[in-house]
Parts: sequence; C-alpha cells; structure tokens
Amino acid sequence: MPHTTWVKPENFHITIQFFQNLEEKEVEILQEILSSFPTFQIVSKVRGLGFFKQPKGSATIWMGLENSKEIFSIRTKIIDKIKSYGFLTEKKYEPHVTLGRCKQFISNRWNSYFESFSNFESSSFILESFCLYKSTLSPSGSIYEELFCVR
Repeated sequence: MPHTTWVKPENFHITIQFFQNLEEKEVEILQEILSSFPTFQIVSKVRGLGFFKQPKGSATIWMGLENSKEIFSIRTKIIDKIKSYGFLTEKKYEPHVTLGRCKQFISNRWNSYFESFSNFESSSFILESFCLYKSTLSPSGSIYEELFCVR
C-alpha cells in the first residue's frame, strides 16, 4: 500500500486510553491507579482487518480483536477510576491493533482488499498486563518508550 508507514511487530499493542503530554505527577498517578487493579488474563484473537479514516485523506489500518466485551469491561473500570482523578478520556473506543498509517488513503480503491480479510483470524494469545508508553512520532513511524508496566 503506497504512502504507508507500517508499525514494527514488536510495537503492536492495544490502546486502552490515549493521553497527550502527561506531566510526571500524572504518570505517577496512573501507575498507582493501574497497580491497584487485580491481575487478569483475557484470551483473544486478532480478527478482521479495517481502517479508520482520518482528516486530510489519511487512514489508520488496523486488525480487530475477539473478546472485545472483556476488553471493554476492563477499560470501563480503568476509565471510571482515572476520570475521578480529572483525566480526560476518549468517548469513542474500538479495541484494535494498529498495523500502519497511510498518508493518502483512497477507501474505494482498497475496500475490496479489506473485505477479503474480514474473516481473517489469528491464533489465540493472552492479554495480561497494562503498560504506559510514551509515543513520539517520527517520519519512520512511532517510537515507543515504556514508562511502566503492571503485570
């Protein structure tokens, strides 16, 4: 796909909540909040392929997730807790793994391609940790720095 920056497989992740420009104290609060959650294990699979259209003709290309109800449940508990500390949260949420970002996306050209992968399904994997990453955009893709992880 032309004009696309692909995410390196070692950087695949599921975003529960996106934060912008956190202060050090806010990172500490989030670490405290996430550390208070009990351990969990969700068995999931990647299922399907799609895209989110972005402004100016760009798009985010993604793979969907199975067992989204369990992911939504954990996310709802996290959101309720972080809102009580004054953090702003995203209203719209779709559990996914980002594959790439396309700068010049023409959906009608790619619709049949994405539809051909609608039944794609990966092997099972286990979700069992929360991590907070700092993401820095670069021309070659996002650079992720793990700030903390709760397992």
